[in-house]
Amino acid sequence: MLTDMDDAAGRLEALTAQVHHDLSTMVFATKPWVFPLSHEGQVMPDVVIIGAGQSGLAAAFELKRRGVTNVVILDASREGFEGVWVLIATEN
Repeated sequence: MLTDMDDAAGRLEALTAQVHHDLSTMVFATKPWVFPLSHEGQVMPDVVIIGAGQSGLAAAFELKRRGVTNVVILDASREGFEGVWVLIATEN
């Protein structure tokens, strides 16, 4: 006879398997496809994103998923205070 704990454990196991499957299907770029460029001996970023809020981080994540890995994200906030949630939560 199955108990509620057995049922919950089975559902958790099934959900975990589904999450692993979903994440594996989202990773469709298996290696970088942008050729690295350099200037005066320094490697240049492929993309520079201005702003490390929700949109900037989402753009960087999507670029990484598509194989563009040499991305720099710049933010005006001091270190440790980047991102939308820290600023909005502390403004009041």
